[in-house]
Amino acid sequence: MKLPIQPNVRVSVTWAAPMVAVAALGCLLGWELAAPEALAAYENPPTIDRDDDGVVDAQETILGTNALRADSDEDGYSDLEELARGSSPLFPQSTPGFERLHIGLTCRGGEENLHAVLAVYLPEGNLRDVGVEGGVLVNGNRYLSLSQLVVLSNARLRFYEAVKPGAKLVVFDLPFSPRYVRALGELSLFAVVRHSPGGLIASADAKRLVSVGSVIAMQMQNPLILGSGGLQGSTTGSGSSTGLNLGSIYVPLPVAGSNGESYWAPGQVCVQQTQTVAIAGATLTQEVVSAECQLGWDGFCPPDCASSVGDTYTTVDPTVLIGG
Repeated sequence: MKLPIQPNVRVSVTWAAPMVAVAALGCLLGWELAAPEALAAYENPPTIDRDDDGVVDAQETILGTNALRADSDEDGYSDLEELARGSSPLFPQSTPGFERLHIGLTCRGGEENLHAVLAVYLPEGNLRDVGVEGGVLVNGNRYLSLSQLVVLSNARLRFYEAVKPGAKLVVFDLPFSPRYVRALGELSLFAVVRHSPGGLIASADAKRLVSVGSVIAMQMQNPLILGSGGLQGSTTGSGSSTGLNLGSIYVPLPVAGSNGESYWAPGQVCVQQTQTVAIAGATLTQEVVSAECQLGWDGFCPPDCASSVGDTYTTVDPTVLIGG
């Protein structure tokens, strides 16, 4: 099956800001996200959603889902519900599992900004008794937390029906400037949902953003796994698929029409395998142990894909955030 995955970039970052600059940029990012008046000058999030599934067309391109079909894999669950509940919207073998409070995090580009998109599954359909928070990991060791008040004040909220009667899906679309990713080289976003504000964390998700040249890309799990029946959909927690994880890919987040570099090889994507080399609290340091361009993708692969072997990076482990 040919998936519409977008161009990929390598993980290594060749420029590092001084620690003082990193701290200052991190504080500025936190201030911008916490200041509604600062965000008001930016563009409204794109609202084109031709299949009306709650995942806008620009985000469907990032995820590889069908922008003209609310349920891309026709398994009975919308693309939005599968994003919120941690199963794959690309393969019918992967479906949501237990009925529980759950959050999914993804990102996309816009006219001027990047957008962090939080999709939350509410089994009882009530957002008032739920706490939704976010945060940023800068330089692998500095956390900036965003309270529910900040998220609710700055995000655009949309509600949708779920399969279960009475259950709801809510989307938080939170814009922020790409200049911080470009200046820092990389950062990780994380989001958590609690059974009540200040209560125990029920679910968490995280995504890493990297900047290479003119491209900002999101690291995401390879949407394919190798199971007994061949290539199948992967899951991020509660879904039903099993098999070998085939690593991660890096999906560009186009901003103001920028999509990728012209010299990348078409029809391929760079796929990386990593291993954990250090754990510190909720952070994991990963080392790239293999990387290669693979054919059969609707995307592009940079010529230096294989040279990322040996690179290391630090990101957030969502399972530790929830006490796993």
